[in-house]
Amino acid sequence: MVGLPGALTQFALRSLTLLAAALLTALAFLRPEAALLKATLTITVVLIPYALRRAWRALMTHNGGSRCFLHPDGLTLTTIFGGVRSTVTWRNALTLKRMTHVSLLMAVHRVEITHQGRRPLTFIALGTEPELITRLEAAAAQQGLRH
Repeated sequence: MVGLPGALTQFALRSLTLLAAALLTALAFLRPEAALLKATLTITVVLIPYALRRAWRALMTHNGGSRCFLHPDGLTLTTIFGGVRSTVTWRNALTLKRMTHVSLLMAVHRVEITHQGRRPLTFIALGTEPELITRLEAAAAQQGLRH
């Protein structure tokens, strides 16, 4: 589960990877002076964000942050520090809306759950078909929520 910054980070990382691949291809065909150094620098520039993303994911997993927990009676979203951000029970939920955007550079699922008396609960899940979305839709169908 991520917010808008996570989706934009995914887009930027994939764009950087495509740009680096194009640059490496150009270096292979054009063979400019110091091509090996330029190729090494390009690969390093791409690997650093991937390493940072891996470290961030490990930190979030360790702290229990940015998670969506499905319970038999509802779901709970946590902050990046592992605290409870928002909770909704199935008996108070009215509708479940899902928007999906899948392209070469980004795969995003935006979920919005409207419930009685409060603002809608929204979150973003990355990936083409995350398990969270499948389980959430199954739980919503079991509870009789409108889509």
